[in-house]
Amino acid sequence: MSIVYRNRWLTVEKIRVRNAGKSYYLYCVGKRDIVVILPILGKDTIVLERQYRGVLGRYLYEIPAGYIEDGEQPAKAAARELEEETGYRPGKMTFVSKLAESPGTLRLWAHFYIATELKAGERSLDRNENIKVLRVSLKEALQMIKNRQIVDLKTVAAVSYYANLTRRPDQFRL
Repeated sequence: MSIVYRNRWLTVEKIRVRNAGKSYYLYCVGKRDIVVILPILGKDTIVLERQYRGVLGRYLYEIPAGYIEDGEQPAKAAARELEEETGYRPGKMTFVSKLAESPGTLRLWAHFYIATELKAGERSLDRNENIKVLRVSLKEALQMIKNRQIVDLKTVAAVSYYANLTRRPDQFRL
Protein backbone atom coordinates (compact mmCIF):
# COMPACT_ATOMS: atom_id res chain seq x y z
CA MET A 1 0.00 0.00 0.00
CA SER A 2 1.18 3.50 -0.77
CA ILE A 3 -0.56 6.69 0.26
CA VAL A 4 -1.24 8.97 -2.71
CA TYR A 5 -3.00 11.71 -0.73
CA ARG A 6 -3.98 12.40 2.88
CA ASN A 7 -5.86 15.06 4.85
CA ARG A 8 -7.82 15.11 8.12
CA TRP A 9 -10.86 13.36 6.63
CA LEU A 10 -9.53 10.90 4.08
CA THR A 11 -6.63 9.10 2.46
CA VAL A 12 -6.26 7.89 -1.10
CA GLU A 13 -4.23 4.70 -1.24
CA LYS A 14 -2.86 2.53 -4.01
CA ILE A 15 -3.32 -1.07 -2.89
CA ARG A 16 -1.98 -4.28 -4.35
CA VAL A 17 -4.65 -6.97 -4.24
CA ARG A 18 -4.05 -10.70 -4.53
CA ASN A 19 -7.15 -12.81 -4.93
CA ALA A 20 -7.97 -16.14 -6.63
CA GLY A 21 -4.53 -16.37 -8.20
CA LYS A 22 -4.69 -12.86 -9.64
CA SER A 23 -2.74 -9.79 -8.64
CA TYR A 24 -3.73 -6.23 -9.45
CA TYR A 25 -3.67 -2.66 -8.13
CA LEU A 26 -6.59 -0.49 -7.19
CA TYR A 27 -7.14 2.89 -5.62
CA CYS A 28 -9.07 3.12 -2.40
CA VAL A 29 -10.43 6.11 -0.51
CA GLY A 30 -10.16 5.57 3.24
CA LYS A 31 -12.34 7.71 5.50
CA ARG A 32 -13.18 7.92 9.17
CA ASP A 33 -16.10 5.69 10.13
CA ILE A 34 -19.47 7.39 10.38
CA VAL A 35 -22.65 7.06 12.39
CA VAL A 36 -26.08 7.07 10.77
CA ILE A 37 -29.11 7.76 12.94
CA LEU A 38 -32.80 7.22 12.18
CA PRO A 39 -34.67 9.44 14.69
CA ILE A 40 -38.17 8.22 15.56
CA LEU A 41 -40.87 10.47 17.04
CA GLY A 42 -43.61 8.05 18.06
CA LYS A 43 -44.14 4.91 15.97
CA ASP A 44 -45.11 6.59 12.72
CA THR A 45 -43.06 9.80 12.55
CA ILE A 46 -39.40 10.14 11.63
CA VAL A 47 -37.03 13.10 11.56
CA LEU A 48 -35.43 13.95 8.22
CA GLU A 49 -33.03 16.68 7.22
CA ARG A 50 -33.03 18.73 4.05
CA GLN A 51 -29.36 19.46 3.56
CA TYR A 52 -27.38 21.15 0.81
CA ARG A 53 -24.72 18.84 -0.64
CA GLY A 54 -22.11 20.86 -2.50
CA VAL A 55 -20.55 17.83 -4.19
CA LEU A 56 -23.86 17.16 -5.95
CA GLY A 57 -24.85 20.85 -6.13
CA ARG A 58 -28.31 20.22 -4.70
CA TYR A 59 -30.39 19.70 -1.58
CA LEU A 60 -30.99 16.13 -0.39
CA TYR A 61 -33.36 14.62 2.13
CA GLU A 62 -31.34 12.57 4.59
CA ILE A 63 -31.21 11.21 8.09
CA PRO A 64 -28.57 12.60 10.49
CA ALA A 65 -25.05 11.25 10.06
CA GLY A 66 -21.50 12.26 10.80
CA TYR A 67 -17.94 11.23 11.49
CA ILE A 68 -16.80 9.42 14.59
CA GLU A 69 -14.05 11.45 16.25
CA ASP A 70 -10.75 9.84 17.33
CA GLY A 71 -11.30 7.78 20.48
CA GLU A 72 -15.07 8.33 20.43
CA GLN A 73 -17.46 5.41 20.84
CA PRO A 74 -19.96 5.09 17.97
CA ALA A 75 -23.04 5.37 20.24
CA LYS A 76 -21.69 8.61 21.75
CA ALA A 77 -20.94 9.95 18.26
CA ALA A 78 -24.49 9.06 17.17
CA ALA A 79 -26.04 10.94 20.12
CA ARG A 80 -23.74 13.92 19.52
CA GLU A 81 -24.48 14.11 15.78
CA LEU A 82 -28.21 13.74 16.33
CA GLU A 83 -28.32 16.67 18.74
CA GLU A 84 -25.93 18.86 16.74
CA GLU A 85 -27.89 18.46 13.51
CA THR A 86 -31.51 18.18 14.70
CA GLY A 87 -31.68 19.58 18.23
CA TYR A 88 -32.97 16.24 19.55
CA ARG A 89 -31.29 14.15 22.26
CA PRO A 90 -32.00 10.43 22.23
CA GLY A 91 -33.61 8.86 25.29
CA LYS A 92 -32.76 5.48 23.79
CA MET A 93 -30.18 4.66 21.12
CA THR A 94 -30.41 1.17 19.58
CA PHE A 95 -27.56 -0.23 17.49
CA VAL A 96 -28.83 -1.91 14.32
CA SER A 97 -25.79 -2.82 12.23
CA LYS A 98 -22.35 -1.90 10.94
CA LEU A 99 -22.64 -1.44 7.17
CA ALA A 100 -20.08 -1.07 4.38
CA GLU A 101 -20.60 2.05 2.29
CA SER A 102 -19.51 1.64 -1.35
CA PRO A 103 -16.95 -1.13 -0.60
CA GLY A 104 -15.60 -1.22 -4.16
CA THR A 105 -13.80 2.11 -3.76
CA LEU A 106 -14.34 3.31 -0.19
CA ARG A 107 -13.07 1.90 3.11
CA LEU A 108 -15.65 3.25 5.53
CA TRP A 109 -18.03 1.64 8.00
CA ALA A 110 -21.39 3.21 8.78
CA HIS A 111 -22.65 2.40 12.29
CA PHE A 112 -26.45 2.46 12.03
CA TYR A 113 -28.62 3.40 15.04
CA ILE A 114 -32.30 4.01 15.68
CA ALA A 115 -32.93 6.85 18.15
CA THR A 116 -36.17 6.90 20.14
CA GLU A 117 -37.64 8.69 23.17
CA LEU A 118 -36.35 11.97 21.74
CA LYS A 119 -36.04 15.05 23.94
CA ALA A 120 -35.37 18.67 23.10
CA GLY A 121 -31.68 19.55 22.96
CA GLU A 122 -29.59 22.22 21.30
CA ARG A 123 -28.53 22.36 17.65
CA SER A 124 -24.91 23.18 16.88
CA LEU A 125 -24.33 23.12 13.13
CA ASP A 126 -20.88 23.09 11.56
CA ARG A 127 -20.11 26.16 9.45
CA ASN A 128 -20.57 24.20 6.22
CA GLU A 129 -23.94 22.71 7.23
CA ASN A 130 -27.20 24.13 5.94
CA ILE A 131 -29.85 21.82 7.43
CA LYS A 132 -33.61 22.16 7.74
CA VAL A 133 -35.19 19.65 10.16
CA LEU A 134 -38.44 18.00 9.03
CA ARG A 135 -40.90 15.70 10.76
CA VAL A 136 -42.59 13.32 8.34
CA SER A 137 -44.77 10.26 8.67
CA LEU A 138 -43.22 6.92 7.81
CA LYS A 139 -45.77 6.61 5.00
CA GLU A 140 -44.70 10.00 3.61
CA ALA A 141 -41.00 9.05 3.81
CA LEU A 142 -41.69 5.83 1.90
CA GLN A 143 -43.58 7.82 -0.72
CA MET A 144 -40.60 10.22 -0.98
CA ILE A 145 -38.37 7.22 -1.68
CA LYS A 146 -40.80 5.91 -4.29
CA ASN A 147 -40.98 9.37 -5.92
CA ARG A 148 -37.16 9.65 -5.90
CA GLN A 149 -37.24 12.66 -3.59
CA ILE A 150 -35.06 10.69 -1.15
CA VAL A 151 -32.03 9.43 -3.08
CA ASP A 152 -29.46 9.15 -0.29
CA LEU A 153 -28.59 5.44 0.07
CA LYS A 154 -28.19 5.43 3.86
CA THR A 155 -31.58 7.10 4.26
CA VAL A 156 -33.31 4.76 1.82
CA ALA A 157 -31.81 1.76 3.65
CA ALA A 158 -32.67 3.01 7.14
CA VAL A 159 -36.26 4.05 6.34
CA SER A 160 -36.89 0.80 4.44
CA TYR A 161 -35.45 -1.24 7.31
CA TYR A 162 -37.62 0.57 9.86
CA ALA A 163 -40.74 0.17 7.70
CA ASN A 164 -40.13 -3.58 7.57
CA LEU A 165 -39.41 -3.65 11.29
CA THR A 166 -42.76 -2.05 12.10
CA ARG A 167 -44.66 -4.25 9.65
CA ARG A 168 -43.03 -7.58 10.53
CA PRO A 169 -41.37 -7.23 13.95
CA ASP A 170 -40.91 -11.00 14.26
CA GLN A 171 -38.46 -10.90 11.33
CA PHE A 172 -36.53 -7.76 12.29
CA ARG A 173 -35.30 -7.71 15.84
CA LEU A 174 -33.32 -4.90 17.45
